[in-house]
Amino acid sequence: MWSLNGLKGRTLYRIMSLSCATAFMMYGYDAGVLGGVQHTKPFLDALGNPTGAYVIPLVASSYTLAAAVCCVFVAIWGKGLGRRNCILLGDLFVIVGGILQASSWSVPQIIVARVLCGVGIGFISSTVPTYMRFPIAFQLFFATFSGFGMFLLPDTPRWYYAKGRTEEGDAVLCRLHDRPLDDTNVQITKQEILTAIELESRETSKFKVLELFWDNSDLQTGRRIRIAFLLLFIQTLMGINMLVYYSTLIFSNLGYSAFLSGLLAAVMNTLLAIGTFFLPSTIERFGRRPIMLWSAVGCTVCMLVFVIMINLPTQTVATGWTAVAFVIMYNFFFGYGYAGVPWLYGVEITPLTYRHIGGAAVAFGQWSGGFITVFAGGIAINEVGPKIWIWQLLSCAIQVVFVYFMCPETTNKTLENIDYLFAKPEVKAAMEARGSALVPLSEKPNYIGLDGEKDFYLVASTIHNREVWIWSTETGELQYKLEGHSSRVNSIAFSRNLLYIVSASEDKTVRIWSTETGAIQRILTGHTRGIDRVDFSPDSKLIGSTSGHTKSVYSVAFSQDANLVASGSEDTTVRIWSTELGQLQQTLEGHSNYIYSVTLSNDCKLVASVSKDQTVCIWSAETGELEMILKDHTWPVFSLVFSHDSKRVATTLMDRTVRIWSAETGMPLQTLEGRGNSQQSLVAFSPDLSLVATSAWDRGIRLWSAETGEPQQTPEVQLTLKHDISISSVAFSRDSKLIALGFEGEHITVQLWSTETGKLQ
Repeated sequence: MWSLNGLKGRTLYRIMSLSCATAFMMYGYDAGVLGGVQHTKPFLDALGNPTGAYVIPLVASSYTLAAAVCCVFVAIWGKGLGRRNCILLGDLFVIVGGILQASSWSVPQIIVARVLCGVGIGFISSTVPTYMRFPIAFQLFFATFSGFGMFLLPDTPRWYYAKGRTEEGDAVLCRLHDRPLDDTNVQITKQEILTAIELESRETSKFKVLELFWDNSDLQTGRRIRIAFLLLFIQTLMGINMLVYYSTLIFSNLGYSAFLSGLLAAVMNTLLAIGTFFLPSTIERFGRRPIMLWSAVGCTVCMLVFVIMINLPTQTVATGWTAVAFVIMYNFFFGYGYAGVPWLYGVEITPLTYRHIGGAAVAFGQWSGGFITVFAGGIAINEVGPKIWIWQLLSCAIQVVFVYFMCPETTNKTLENIDYLFAKPEVKAAMEARGSALVPLSEKPNYIGLDGEKDFYLVASTIHNREVWIWSTETGELQYKLEGHSSRVNSIAFSRNLLYIVSASEDKTVRIWSTETGAIQRILTGHTRGIDRVDFSPDSKLIGSTSGHTKSVYSVAFSQDANLVASGSEDTTVRIWSTELGQLQQTLEGHSNYIYSVTLSNDCKLVASVSKDQTVCIWSAETGELEMILKDHTWPVFSLVFSHDSKRVATTLMDRTVRIWSAETGMPLQTLEGRGNSQQSLVAFSPDLSLVATSAWDRGIRLWSAETGEPQQTPEVQLTLKHDISISSVAFSRDSKLIALGFEGEHITVQLWSTETGKLQ
């Protein structure tokens, strides 16, 4: 059987996105087609020329009512079904409903068909099948394409893991990454998913329906779901559904011919689509709240002029075209601010545990409001006349007030930041007293470092923003944004005296910045390709940057005396360079796969490298000879670190262990095992050589005796946010009495703990 199992990486992402997008396109197609034909003579003749003001509005709105009821189903059972199965089930209903609609000759049949269709199109044919039945049946293209794609495509890895179908989850994850299962990135993503699932399973609190009406919870979950619902509900009352569904009737009532009314309806709907085009490139820059607020203001002004023009006692050519111009501008403002942003915002403000309920509330607001406006609006246009648009005008004004007072900004806010925005006053006070420094990022950083030499500064470089951000972990405040690189920043480093920061970029430059002022000090050029890694020498007098390998460089390190620089690359080699001569001294070959990490011992005698081939090689820094290979690794090695006396080496593995080795003999000394399914990810030796610290994916940190390997006092790490966090950095203070933990996820947190008491400082 033909399948899409061969699709991997970006191609798989694009096909999955296209299938989902095609499924949603049916709603817009339905509104556009039905709005264009439901008042034409062929359409009415095919229905038997029904009488009663409610018939056509009921035909138009029946599917929105069905969709609203369906949202309740999704809120209760959708999480268990999975996204793929929900889309497949929806496509099946649309296909059946579309076939029934295309073959309909009566009002009851088309109403039943539109209820089955859900989010499909809806209008009935006329006595001219070639021109009337084909648009009805064309909805089957969207449903068939989406359903066919989804049938052949897999569900999300997260759903498979949650259902205990680990092998299927592994297979999908490997396809999405286009890498084997033992690849570091695949294993990291898998562990993050499993950790999130485990944490969600520990969640003991249950959402109560009563909280939707009277919410006394600490984080105001009910209030947030109400906002998500009302934002979309009011949006539907602003007039967009009536304008789209009854567009030809509206323009006909202004005195335009059937042909011109259809043409104006097409122009109006096109402006709606054009408005959405500008949103992706501006939403992060302008923010959710300002876009919704000012778009609502624009809609209010346009609707005000439209209402005035169509209600003037004397209608002229000028008043008619003025009304047309402003209603078309209304569609542009609406498309920009309300076609997509409320859907994003409503889900974004909902706590992660209840996000499926928040998504259902958003959709329920859309469909329930849509049913009211499409059903009642069609009747009101005929019975009330132009004055009905005062209702839409008031709704636009109400949306302005609602967004201004009820919708705080969430752009660049982390989940915990959003919790803080809605938390009760006493809970806010407790969160402030916690002492965690929360740092908002516009996207996940590609580099995060923690410097333990002085004041535990935290540094992050974002992937696409080409910036380096610096915070003080003492205050949690952003100190500087270092802007100037014209391409992605790949690496950053502090000087040991903390006076400077150096950054390396794909733009082929190295930049030196002052940590005191954030000002650029110097721009170093000379590389002919993007720079992979950069670091300061221990005396802060030299900077090493690497791009001389035949493939990407993953690691670079100075010797303590600053005479040597070692670099490890995807080309499977380690290269040692002389800083005094500026020349390549040694090319070390021995690994069979790319090298994750390279480091030099503190006594400058040894170079150690970690590779995907599951080995650790230790070389002589002076002669380049391979001294020993640490082979007792059955899983890939994450990282390696020397003890401060250079006599021991610690490696972190994907099998949830940390192994301590003798750097003199290559013999294993201790194996430190993680708890349960927690994946050990980082390791650090204390300067006094008494302790070893290991971190785990479940945000646990353990201290061990460096001499015996026995567990010592363990900090009880506590965070308000329970999802999507991992420890990204571990560092001891110089006196070994404090340990700093850097947490990375949708936000960054740094915490200081006492190694003597295990308490948060």
